Amino acid sequence: EADYLIAADGVNSRVRSLLSLPPQQSVYTVSGKLHRQDTDACEFWFSSRHAPGGYSWAFPSVNGLSLGTGTLEPKNARTYFRRFLARRFKDETTVGDVGHLRGYRIPSWKGDLFCKGRIFFVGDAAGHVMPFTYEGIYYSMKSGDLAAQAILEGRASLFRRLWRGRFYSRFRLMKALQEFFLKSDERIEQLFNIFQRRDVQEASMQLWLRKDSSKSSIIRYINFFRKFLH
Repeated sequence: EADYLIAADGVNSRVRSLLSLPPQQSVYTVSGKLHRQDTDACEFWFSSRHAPGGYSWAFPSVNGLSLGTGTLEPKNARTYFRRFLARRFKDETTVGDVGHLRGYRIPSWKGDLFCKGRIFFVGDAAGHVMPFTYEGIYYSMKSGDLAAQAILEGRASLFRRLWRGRFYSRFRLMKALQEFFLKSDERIEQLFNIFQRRDVQEASMQLWLRKDSSKSSIIRYINFFRKFLH
């Protein structure tokens, strides 16, 4: 028996299931490793041909490249991955060259689950994954910190208030950008054109890499995209 329980048991949370909570909508990914490297940059590839509603990636890793693609359509995930390889490597690399493929679900953020009684949900179990970028590790760790603070103060409801005060504005912003720009290839091109600007690049670095959670930083970012947000 415990005073509190923190459910940090991932996207397939057993605690969620035991409480009969509805399953989370997810992005489905297929990824693998290619044991050769031709870039030292983290690449994000967008196209409805191989990543409708998401993106594909090529990241440098130890002794090779980490390759993958994400989609809302699990039945087509492998097909999309093959199409991405064909585009990225100009048909010179196939799934057979990549080796063992892994499938994984990434939860889509809804922002409606924090705690049930004395049970706290953090990380993937709560869907605390940034929309659009699908970054999760940082927000999982910070969510754990905020849940611990609420427990130390003996107020379960404080967790929701702390989380929303720290992260809600940026999650809501990225959800809006995702829903607008990832609808079509034409809108993705609009997004790339916006990111040609140095001031947009700097604002992005400030907000996402340096984790600046100040109100002024978020407002500055919103202003770049205001005409697209309704």
